[in-house]
Amino acid sequence: MKYDPTAQKIPWNIVLLAGMAAILTGLMFRDHGLYASVFGDEWSYSSYSRLSPISDAKLPSYLYLWIYRLTNQCGSGFLDCARVLNAAFFVAAAPFLFAIFRKFTGPGKAVVLALASIAGPANSFTVYFMPESLYYLFFWILSFWVLRPYAQRPWSYGAVSGLILGLMCLIKLHALFMLAAFCAYVLADAICSGTRGRGKPALAVLAASIACFFATRFGLGYVLGGPGSLSLLGEFYQVQAQNSSGQQPLDALAWGTLKSAWGHLLALCFLFGPLLAGVVVNLIRSGDEAAERARSAMLFTLATLGGLVAITGYFTASMGTIESGARLHMRYYDFCLPLLLLGPLAWRGSEASGVWLRRLATAALIVIALLALYAGAMGLRAYTPFIVDAPELIWINGRKRLLILIGLLGAAATLGFLWSDFRKARWHAIVYYLLIIGLSTHTASKFVRHQKDTDAAVNAGNLLRSAHPGLLERSQFIGDNVFTLVKAKFYTDSLAPVLTPLDKGSAAEPSVDWTRDLVVSFGETTLPEGAYVRKQSHEGFTLYWLDKGDAIDFKQAQPRQIRSMSGLSPPETFGRWSNAQEVLITLDAPMANDVRITLTAIAFGPNVGKPIPISIGNVARSMTFEQEPQTRVLEFHGVKDAQVIRIGIPQPTSPASLGMGQDPRLLGIGLSQLRIGEIDPVSKTDAPAKCEAPHCSTQSLPQAPPEKETTAPAR
Repeated sequence: MKYDPTAQKIPWNIVLLAGMAAILTGLMFRDHGLYASVFGDEWSYSSYSRLSPISDAKLPSYLYLWIYRLTNQCGSGFLDCARVLNAAFFVAAAPFLFAIFRKFTGPGKAVVLALASIAGPANSFTVYFMPESLYYLFFWILSFWVLRPYAQRPWSYGAVSGLILGLMCLIKLHALFMLAAFCAYVLADAICSGTRGRGKPALAVLAASIACFFATRFGLGYVLGGPGSLSLLGEFYQVQAQNSSGQQPLDALAWGTLKSAWGHLLALCFLFGPLLAGVVVNLIRSGDEAAERARSAMLFTLATLGGLVAITGYFTASMGTIESGARLHMRYYDFCLPLLLLGPLAWRGSEASGVWLRRLATAALIVIALLALYAGAMGLRAYTPFIVDAPELIWINGRKRLLILIGLLGAAATLGFLWSDFRKARWHAIVYYLLIIGLSTHTASKFVRHQKDTDAAVNAGNLLRSAHPGLLERSQFIGDNVFTLVKAKFYTDSLAPVLTPLDKGSAAEPSVDWTRDLVVSFGETTLPEGAYVRKQSHEGFTLYWLDKGDAIDFKQAQPRQIRSMSGLSPPETFGRWSNAQEVLITLDAPMANDVRITLTAIAFGPNVGKPIPISIGNVARSMTFEQEPQTRVLEFHGVKDAQVIRIGIPQPTSPASLGMGQDPRLLGIGLSQLRIGEIDPVSKTDAPAKCEAPHCSTQSLPQAPPEKETTAPAR
């Protein structure tokens, strides 16, 4: 390395610390007050770490969950506290980056590149309540440890490597793939070193690292997560693996993997082609110990990046139609991308010992340059980058001319390793890297700042948490966007609300849990008049207070509040079918004055769409039902101490008579749930309510004599 007289005069450690402090301050200011945006990942990590015992977590990230349980100390500001931790962990990787770069270049360049790496687009992950930032730190701790000779002390080298990998697995399960990449690196390094006697140390490293990995994963995992931690994958990933296994033909899975991997290859050649060129030419270096050290670093880089890209492609393909093949999940490996800087930093222009190696390297560089050109011209148009997936690539959207220009620059810098002076080649590669970092960081920061905009989900969750905390235990969220529902639940900071996603355009009533006190509907989802006692409308969502009467569940053998029933069959999975001309339901307590009933039911055969009379004492109403479950609400005004609900069946019909099997029962209506409650004084009227809906009608009846029980109590 050429002596630099200024290197001894500038306190580069102080410069590094000052840069870290500046970046940390900038991240905390940028991230403060932003709203959560990645669901349900952020909800899962937040709820498992803060709202329930860690032993109940379905994700095996027990160390991460234990550390981020500290955010409970911040109360309602837990999200900003999580972001402070994220920023601190992310920036803390800089000294390890500096130490790694310093092995191949001077302190000035090492400081600049270390700071550029943590100032780059990957720091957008500090915004999320997710383990990416902590995982980033531990990866660079691992890299700092791994990139050293191990032949003299293989057992301790392997043990520490396994320990770090085990801790990484307790942060994020994806460290399993890092373990595989590490093992591949150790084997490749032993084979390619050209030094005799490297086989036994390599085997010792593998044995020690694998043993310590599993000891750490299950030992510390058990301490933090209890017996459930003994499942390596955890409940969530175990179910995901089972659901995706065997869902696609092998050829379709292979094609999907290749398509996704091809997209990642194009992205890497386009964004980091000159750095990849530096990695390639270092692999063919021959000669001194520096060349051996550089080759080992390149092998670790390729083993890590290549293995993670392959598993990312496979994961995307294995999700089938659930996951778009156009998404490039670069976040599964972007934490290791600064390793590519080692290529140009380590390059000294040494020649390969064999002509065929030089020709092979030349061909590889030409291919990388051509792929960069193709990616910029048209190849990347088939893929859709998202900020949470590929912050390094998000800037390409809608910039066709700029893509072509960057592709040309990247190809030229890549080919510079073939004919330029090695110093110029290194300089061009690093400048190109800084250009890409600048473009992607600027665009990623703009996307992050958009998270300052509130929406209906945020407002609904905050409203319930601050104004109606007592209702959270008895609330239900309904709407046609599941991510909106999860986001609203996130901001309630409670596990209690029940989420009910609906198909777009479908009615809400059949999906309402009428045993709840409050329903929060989002978007255009609404409840009909009479289905609630009070409502509160807001922009994008509405709060409905439901009738608090107890629900009668007809699936039960002996439903609560019912003294006896007649005209009904035994309970089935949905409820009970009527099997007579009339259904009589005798309650334990009499009803009087103004009564509201909410009935969930289904009609059979010719009874579909026909008015079904329902009377309580001297007041009668009617409603219609379809052949799919529906919930109807009726109000009965002026009821005089009645205990019996009478339901008339227009046309009892057996399935056998319709050619639908051998069932001889005379069916008419299937009852699922009945709620009875008093009408809130706010909604009472002096006269019977007007029934304008097509499914109901009203009339008054003379006082009926007391009803007589006709069956023994149901059992």
